Amino acid sequence: MNINSGNIKWLIEIFTELNEERQHKLMQEAIRLQFEQGQENMAIKRGEKIDANELASRTIERISKASELIELLDKMNKEQQAAIGIFINELTKGEFAKDEEIQIQINSRSMTIEEYLNKYIPGVNVDKAKFILNDVKEKA
Repeated sequence: MNINSGNIKWLIEIFTELNEERQHKLMQEAIRLQFEQGQENMAIKRGEKIDANELASRTIERISKASELIELLDKMNKEQQAAIGIFINELTKGEFAKDEEIQIQINSRSMTIEEYLNKYIPGVNVDKAKFILNDVKEKA
């Protein structure tokens, strides 16, 4: 798992600004990228070099197969679905039943402009920036 907290924060901020339709589109693209990453990882593991077209082709094929499997699972009753889960868990030596909990906490607070600028532009001379702004306003 590759975790970059700054990117996660940015992604959540973007996601929360989108309407439901665009959130759905973003999730679809994220799932496609996840499948693509899986295909790339498998190629690397096998020592294969694949170009972008082959990677896209394999990704589409894998998504298609996954969609077919989901359709089959939807037709099964709960016990049949559970039997498949047990089998996959046996094949993956318990990794299927591994559950990771990710907690994301978002805090919001108001800051003065000075605090904000010093946080995101370390070492900035805020007084000089204010002087520049006042000079521009006077000339306008």
